[in-house]
Order: sequence, then structure tokens, then C-alpha cells
Amino acid sequence: MSAQTVYEQQFSSASSINDFTIFHNGSGTRDWTYSSGYLTFWDSKVAVEAWAITPGIDLEAGKTYQLSFDARNASSSSYTHNLYVYLETTNNKDEIDISTQEYLTYEKITSSSTATQNKSIKFSVPATGTYYLGFVDKGELTSLNNVNLDNIIVKEVKEAPVAVTGLTATAAENGTMSAILTWTNPATTDMGNALSEISKIEVYRGTTSYKTELVYTLTDSKYLTPGAEISFTDEAVESRGVNYYEVVVYAGEGTSPVVSVKSPWIGPDSSLKALGTVKASVNGENNVVLDFAIPEGSNGAYVNPADVAFKIERKLSSSYSYTVIDAAYNGALPYIDTTAEPFNIYTYRVSTIYNGSTGAAKTSNDVTVAGVATVPYKQGFDDKNTFSFFTTFNGGSGLTSKWTYYSYSIRYYNGGRYGDTSADAWTITPKISLEAGKVYRLNYDAWISTAGEANYKDLFVTIGTEPTAEAQTVLNEENATVSNLSSATDEKTRSIIIKVTEDNDYNIGFHVYGQTSTAYIYLDNISLEEIVEVPAAVADLTVTPDAGAQLEALVAWTNPTLTNAGGELAEITKAELLRDGVVIYTKDNPIAGDKETYTDNDAALTAGNHTYSVLTYIGENASEASNKATVWIGPDDLKAVENAKAELTEDGTSVTVSFDTLDPATGGANGGYIGEVTYKVVRMPDEAVIAEAAEGSPVVDDTIEGLSLGAYYYEITVVRGAEESDAAATGKIVLGDAITLGNGETYSFDFSNGDFFDLWTSYQDETITRAWSYSNTNKRIESSYYKAVVFTPKFKLYEGNYELEYYACLSSGRYPSGLTVFLATNTTTSVNPDETEANALDEDVPETTVISNKTLDGAMMTKYTDEFNVGKYHTYYIGFQHNPGDGMLPQVYVQDVKLTAKNVTGVENVGTDNNGMAYDMSGEALITPEGASVEIYGIDGKLVLATVSDGRVSLSNLVHGVYVVRIGADTFKFIK
Repeated sequence: MSAQTVYEQQFSSASSINDFTIFHNGSGTRDWTYSSGYLTFWDSKVAVEAWAITPGIDLEAGKTYQLSFDARNASSSSYTHNLYVYLETTNNKDEIDISTQEYLTYEKITSSSTATQNKSIKFSVPATGTYYLGFVDKGELTSLNNVNLDNIIVKEVKEAPVAVTGLTATAAENGTMSAILTWTNPATTDMGNALSEISKIEVYRGTTSYKTELVYTLTDSKYLTPGAEISFTDEAVESRGVNYYEVVVYAGEGTSPVVSVKSPWIGPDSSLKALGTVKASVNGENNVVLDFAIPEGSNGAYVNPADVAFKIERKLSSSYSYTVIDAAYNGALPYIDTTAEPFNIYTYRVSTIYNGSTGAAKTSNDVTVAGVATVPYKQGFDDKNTFSFFTTFNGGSGLTSKWTYYSYSIRYYNGGRYGDTSADAWTITPKISLEAGKVYRLNYDAWISTAGEANYKDLFVTIGTEPTAEAQTVLNEENATVSNLSSATDEKTRSIIIKVTEDNDYNIGFHVYGQTSTAYIYLDNISLEEIVEVPAAVADLTVTPDAGAQLEALVAWTNPTLTNAGGELAEITKAELLRDGVVIYTKDNPIAGDKETYTDNDAALTAGNHTYSVLTYIGENASEASNKATVWIGPDDLKAVENAKAELTEDGTSVTVSFDTLDPATGGANGGYIGEVTYKVVRMPDEAVIAEAAEGSPVVDDTIEGLSLGAYYYEITVVRGAEESDAAATGKIVLGDAITLGNGETYSFDFSNGDFFDLWTSYQDETITRAWSYSNTNKRIESSYYKAVVFTPKFKLYEGNYELEYYACLSSGRYPSGLTVFLATNTTTSVNPDETEANALDEDVPETTVISNKTLDGAMMTKYTDEFNVGKYHTYYIGFQHNPGDGMLPQVYVQDVKLTAKNVTGVENVGTDNNGMAYDMSGEALITPEGASVEIYGIDGKLVLATVSDGRVSLSNLVHGVYVVRIGADTFKFIK
């Protein structure tokens, strides 16, 4: 049942105190008043007794009431007011005597923060009646500050137990998810009466102090005795961590105040404190021992050792990077590293792994592992500290240079420094345990820094039981010279077979001795491994396929005479021949040194590439594989010919096509037999078959006369019966009739794509090594090299005047560059632009004639027009030659080239000596020598007919007019 309010005053307005009885006694002069929502009082620094009495309140005997009110010091000072509350039966000041009366409650209102303080007290009345509550500020005031009252409430409540006392919370052992709560039950009520019974106790739990939930209601009698000491275990804690508990006691409808307590960490701890010291040491077995302890929990809670793992890392002390050797170790401590190799200095790093998290790593001290090495033994010099375990000294008197560490290897340098005139320097490994009867292979890398015989070094490898020169015996007397550089990987790594006569600990030495120079010798990657004694590998395996391409091959080899350890081979248990990794032949007990042959022709052999090898055995132990022999057996596939070329003959009447013919025995695609073949030659792109079954190279194409001008090439295929190889193509060659221009006609090269450039020819020789090129992006031809020359296709130019038009510029206008345009009778020449400016040809038709010299100095395309005169009919090429100056070499660009015949004729200078030629007017025919090449031109110079005469050339298709006939160098004119 909820509490019932019997009186309430919140001082919401000034009239709120109208029914209060207010007066004062003593030295004070002021009374309680209303101010800003409060009942307030202040006075001088005097002894006061100021009263504010509530209206009458009807109260009943046998009931319990609770008075509550808010009080605050209106000033931030620390001065105080002594506030008393009296329960009176009258509000008449003359009838009130408090000299012998007990106050209901006394509160000292002291605050430097002006915070509101809520006060409450329970009380009862002896008899039913009307009562008054008197609020009295009484005592010596020490300041002028105010005291404010508000929210005076009187409620009817139930008598309730006082709160439990001594509430504690402790964590259960070993990380159990339980909390043990202890407290003392109340023995009295809040009215001071003895508590007769407890009906129930509620236990609340939460992970924060401001939010808890009911988790237990205790009704068992063992928890309900008033005044008893109680212990209760919360066995259902849901998550590890700190919890907040609250305990409330019930007696009927009475409820005790809430008492709370913060528990320690419940359950296993969530994290660990930092790992302590990690100490590394070496035990008697030459293993590294790491001593460290499991850290405590960060929250002081239980940590189960089984839940803690450790990440163990190790590095060479001179290195920067660690290697994980155990990712999550959780075994017994201390940790023992059995993988640490002798003759190294290590540093370790340990991290805790707990509850899904990895802690900060703790680094150990450096620890040195020495002792005796065992096989397999590997020693590189990535860690410079490893060299400290080697014994290093000079062998000769007065010598000072020694082996030293340098950049992941060791090296020796003398070069005549300090008076040393020859090398005599030792470096010797630590002890390595070797056993008699076993065979070991020593590998090491050695090289010199500078090539040349004067820099060769003799590096002797030795062995002995002490690291002294006197105790060492040379192992490689015949193979000590080091002449290779580090780049010679096949020569850099060297091997020596070692056998010892007794079990012992040995040192292996490296002794550089004799010739010295300014070059270094380097040593690295020393290793020693045990090997099984077996025959040495066969080294002369050969395989000869059948010459007629039958599926058969003859295999031959020589059995070894030595073991891999260099000793005499007493016997061979067997020899195996393998084809493509599969044994095809076994010979038992072959004789050492004997020649062996085998003809491989079994049914499983197919045409194709096959790889053979040989293994020989001692017992079940095989030698290394022999040299491998890979051959093609049976008929081979055809392949395309190589070095296909097409060249125009000097007289221009035919093309010579050449190529490398295929050898019948070895010319196949895989180097195998192909037998007799022929060659098919086709001219492209007109697909003219020049040779259907040529027997070899070269092949001559004499059918080029009358071809239209174009870029031609030839395809050569190898033919064997119905088979043909892939085609091999020659380079392109320009063939066909020259371009002929009649009077007023123009020929323009289409620069919109690069097809036209296939007809142009770039001239190159020993000094001109680069060519003009066409730019698809910029639609122009470009040159970036001194004296580079490019030629147009050939033109047949008649006597008369011509105009050449083109655009040209430079890649940059910063430096000028020259461009020479000239006529040429061939495409294998260039000109000296300083020699002549002649633009007319004499009767001898010179090889070159300059049309113009241009000095280009700008990067903007500029149109140029060159006019020139041709004095004698001939076939010509127009050349463009790049002539840069002495400065930088800017690129030259040319585009949109066209040639126009301005005033030309084929009639001028027609000869009268017709040399057997005649015009048959009635028969409309020319009488000529048989086989003559006849060209007939109109009066405008245009070619109207070209043919090879059979002795009579019909003119019936010609219109009436004047014509010029040309046969070779002879010409005459006729009128039809």
C-alpha cells in the first residue's frame, strides 16, 4: 500500500505562509518570510529563536508518519544555521515551552555549494489529535546569509526495518562465476522498536551502480532471523567483471533502506598485467632456457594458467626481424628452445596470449649458443655475430691482412697494403662432430670481386681437429683457384666430399694463400651434409635416333669407375635406363668402366621428343642422375623456313627470293627427321604462285613486269606430300610500274593512314641507322636522325616543268634543322646539300639532283612549293633528307606531299632513227622487232599503251591524233 500524504506545502506563492504561525524570541529582530518559492530566514549576527509553525495537522495514535523537507543555505559561504523541528499541540507562542521539550529532529544546515539537502524523520503521536510542526532557527548566527525551506511533506507510512549492516561482497575462488555476500540483518525498526520478524530479503545485482535488477528473493528461514549474520552466494553471475549489489529487508509492508556494495572482480580476469622480466640462458644440453612468470590479472582477479599462452619469437641479435618459433605455447615453464643452433647470438621476444588478446612483447637479454655443431651444418653470414665464432689469423710472418666480415659474407683483401706482398690468411670454423665411415659433402660459395687472371686467388679448404694451421690438412689441392665473379652462379658454389677415419670434433679451414692483388675474395654459405656413398653420376650419355625416322634410338654410356666420395668403385649392383622418367631397361651387375649400349624400339615408343637418363646403384642406393639427353625420335613436324628475304635485281626486271633450306635429317620443328621436301613460293598480296615445288633457294620471280605499283612480299611454305608448314614471309618490296603524270595531272599521297608509306623506301647504311616513320596519331612522316633519307615511289618523268608541294615543320622551334629535297635514280643514295643547287638534269641523268634546301625553324606546319625542270625522260624517285645543324636535333615532320606536271610532253626530241620500227597506216599497226617492249604516249605525255610485241602491235583502239612510240632508248612519232 502506498504512503498517504496528510500534509504538504511547496511554497508556490506568497500566500503559502498565510496560515503559518510566525514569531521570534531572543535577540533577533526578524521573522521567517516568503521569498521566491521558499520559506526563508535571516538576521543579524545575534542569538536568534525564529519560529515558523505549520497549520494544524490531524494525526492518529498508533500510526507512523514521516516528515520530510528540503533545506539549503542560500549563500555559498560555509556559515551555518541550526534548524530544529518540534512537534507541538498548540501554535500559541505563549503556550509553547521548549526548555524541557525534546525536538523531533535537529539539522545543521551548512553548505558552501548552496546544494539542497533533503531531510526526513519518522515519528508517531501518543494520542489522536491536531498537531503542529514548528521549524525553529535557534542559536548564535555567524553571518547574514539565508536559510531556505521547501517541500514540507507529512505522510502516513509503515514502520519498517532499519537497513542491513556490514554488507560485503567477495569473489569466489579460482575464477568461479560466483560472489559471496555477507551482512547482518536489522534487529530494530526505524521507530526504534525491536524487529520481531523478517518476511523476505531482496538481492539486486547490476554492472553499474545506477542500474540494478532483482536477482534473488530470499524467503528461506535461514536468511530471515532479525540481527543474524548472513552469508549468501550468488552462483549465477552472468559475465566476468565488477558487480554492484543492493540488499533490501522486508517486514510485512515495511521496507528497509537500500544498502549497496561494489564487488571485486568476479570470474576469471579479462586481461593480464605486463609480462615481467624474460631471462635467457643456456643449459647443459646447449639449449636456450627462457625464464619468465605468468603475469597477474589486470584487475587483481584469478588467472587460470591453462588459459595463458605465450608467443615466442627469436632473432639473431644483429638482425632486425624476429621469427616466430612457437605461436601459442602453454606448456610447462621455463620454456626451452631446442632449435637454437650453435655459434649464434640470439635475442628472444615473448608476448602473452590471453582471452583473445596478445600483450606487449618483452625482450630478453642476448644469449650466446656455442658448443659443438652437428651435421647438417649450415653457416651463412647474414648475422655478423656468427663470424665471431670462427678462428681467424695470418699464417705468414709480418702479414697483417685478415679475413673480415662484410655485408652478409666474409672477405679477404690484401693488395700489397701494409707491406704484405702475398696472401696467407686463415679462417676456421668452430668444432663440427663427424663420424668415421660416413660420407659428407661440403658446399661453399667463393668468388672474386674483379675479373682477370691477375686477380685469381687460391683458396685451400682444409680439415683438422684443432683450429691451427699445423693441425689442418688440405682437401682441394688440385682445385683451389677461384677465378669467377659472384654473377657466375654455376661456378660460385663449390663442393668437396669429406670422409674421416675416426669419430671426433673437427674444424674446417679456408686458407687463401699465394698471389695477391687489389681484388677481394669472398666466402659465404658454408654447409656440410651427410650423403650416402653411391656411384658417381654417368657423364657421357648419348642418344642417336634412327637416321630413317624409324621409331628407334641407340642409347650409349660408360659406367662410372668412382664413387661420389672419390674412391674406387668396387662394384655396381645395377644400372637403370629411364625414358621420360620411366625405367625401360635394367642391367644387373654391370662392370665399372664398361661401355653400355641399348636399342630402344619397344612398342611404347612414339614419335616425339624423349628424354633419357641413367642411374647406377650400390645396393638400393642410387647415384645422381646422369646428364640428360633429349632427342626427337621418328618423323618430325615441318617448320617454317628462316631468313626469308626478297631483293629486286639491279636491272629491276626480277625479284630474288632466298631462305634457309631445311636439312632432311635435322630440319624438323623439333630438330628431327623430315626427309626430302620442296618449297612453295607465293607472291602476295596478288597470290601469284612463283614456284610450286622448288627444290631449294633461291627462287627467282621474273613475272613482275606490268604489276601495278604496290608493296609486295613473298610467302614460303615447306611441302612434304600433302603437308605444308606455316608460311614464312619476306619483308615488303615495292614493285610495279612507275607513276606517270600527263600534262596538268597531279598525284597526291594520302596521309590519312599509313598504307601509302609501304611504297616509300628508307635509305640506311653504316652511318644512317634510323629511318623515317609514319605517325598514325599525327598523320605525317617523321625523322629524328641525322641524314635520314626517305624516297617516294618511282615516277616516270617526261621532259618539262613540275611542281612539288608539301608541308613541313620541326618538333621544336628552338633549334633550326635542314630539309633537302632531291631527285634520285635509285633509293640507295643521299646528297651533300652544300655541293649544288642545280635543278636541271643533263643528258647523262646524274644519280642525284637537288631540288631545294630548306632551313626549318618553326613548330607550325608550313606549306612549301618547289618548281623544277626535267630535261630528259627517265625513272626518278623524290628524296627527303633530314639535315640537322650543329645544335640540338629536333624532329622533322612532313605531310600532304603531291606532285603536279605543269608543262610536259612526250613529243619533244623524238628521234628519226627507227631501227626497224615502222607504222603500217592501212593496217593500223606498228611493225617492231619481236619481243620488244613497246610504250605509246599521247601528245600530252600520257601513256596510252604498253605491251611486249610479237612483231606487230595493233593500234585499232587508238583515236586519231599524234603519238610517240618508245622502244628502249629509241623513239619516233606517228599520226593516226
